[in-house]
Amino acid sequence: MSGNYNVHATAPAQSSLPQTTSSKSHPTGLLFPSQDYRIPINEYPSDQYDNNCIIHTLHQAHIRSPRQLPDSLAEASERHYQSVRKLALRPVSVAPRAAVHKLKFHLSDKDRDRLAHVETMQDSLSRAQRYRNGSLRIRVRCCYVVDDQVPDMSDSEWVMKQVTWPERVFLEINRIPLSIRRKAHYAKDLPVDIVASVLLEENHLHVWVPEAADCPRDVPKDSQPYLAVELVETLSHSAILSLIKTHGIQPRSTTLGLIEKRLACSKDTDNDEIAMVNHEIAIDLADPFSSRIFKIPVRGIDCTHLECFDLETWLNSRLGKRKTCMCGAWSLSCKTCPSEPSFVDKWKCPLCSSDARPYSLRIDEWLSGVRDKLEADGNLKAKSIVVSADGTWKIKELPLNDEDDKSSDEEVKCANLDANPKRTGSEASNGVLSAMTTYATARPVAATAPVVIEIDDD
Repeated sequence: MSGNYNVHATAPAQSSLPQTTSSKSHPTGLLFPSQDYRIPINEYPSDQYDNNCIIHTLHQAHIRSPRQLPDSLAEASERHYQSVRKLALRPVSVAPRAAVHKLKFHLSDKDRDRLAHVETMQDSLSRAQRYRNGSLRIRVRCCYVVDDQVPDMSDSEWVMKQVTWPERVFLEINRIPLSIRRKAHYAKDLPVDIVASVLLEENHLHVWVPEAADCPRDVPKDSQPYLAVELVETLSHSAILSLIKTHGIQPRSTTLGLIEKRLACSKDTDNDEIAMVNHEIAIDLADPFSSRIFKIPVRGIDCTHLECFDLETWLNSRLGKRKTCMCGAWSLSCKTCPSEPSFVDKWKCPLCSSDARPYSLRIDEWLSGVRDKLEADGNLKAKSIVVSADGTWKIKELPLNDEDDKSSDEEVKCANLDANPKRTGSEASNGVLSAMTTYATARPVAATAPVVIEIDDD
């Protein structure tokens, strides 16, 4: 459980000639390394799906994530996405101590009926998990958090944190031991998936972190390990669109209130007689991925910026596991074999890295009206608008220069991003990075210079 190999091996016969003492990081030449062997950091895999990772995890083949297959042909015709729906057990401290942490969480009958079960394939060598729209999975995550942050921590803040397991930790669910997938084997610490067959209405999770356990590197100072149980839901493309359009509308008045607040006076901290007043504020309209104006403007509920990104483009750019061809064509462009759902933890806002899961997205009703007006006037090429405190707005004129032609070329390259949701991971990543670079360099500055007003003493 600590990341070391548990299998004892007989050491080879020692030569009578004097030899230098070998380091623990040197392999023994045996199929199973010695108990104290640790993988050198420079040999850590860069990705959990590359060949180096598979070689290092042969002893954990039984806990690798099973292949995910659609439950029916109807499900296979549409792309699906995974994200954390809610927490079955909120973050609980599992700080090192001599006693065992005894935790419990409940699952409703409705949730247990929607759990995706793992089955053995016909070849008896691989496993598969059938998914459908609304199916659920249960997983355990551990993150290091400063104690003062936990009481006010929201679900959105928790799901954005990175998984980090203590150096030594032992887990069991309903008396079934659980294995940890660690950074040395999988490029990063991974959550622990719990199979549906061991889950009950009331579940008992026991966690023990020995007092002698070392604190992992790169964790916040004075932080402690916290553990939570998450429900991961799989939703279809159309289900997400329906969910957001039905329950995720931000009224016009809310956006106008934010604009008015941004334009309010704020006194200079060094001089009480000086106030900075902005009469206008600039809002970018270009989607950070496609560099074109959004069709459905959305942002996360916790986002503080006024800019939005396009909903369809956001969904289509979510990466997933590399497609595995099972029909014999062995091609990434195979249209017969279904693609797996998107990754669970790839929902950070492209503008501020806040939570942008489907449940957290909000459609900006006011910016939707702005787009409709621009479309009616034939001005969809506009990149930015300037807004006054009363809500009136106008297109921000950008100076023409030699870079405009290059920007236009980038727009053409990104134009088909949302029309091709089945691109490979590397292609999607390159497209996202290119679009983000263009967006960052072309981001306009403040609309107008602030006005300085001198206030009299009386």
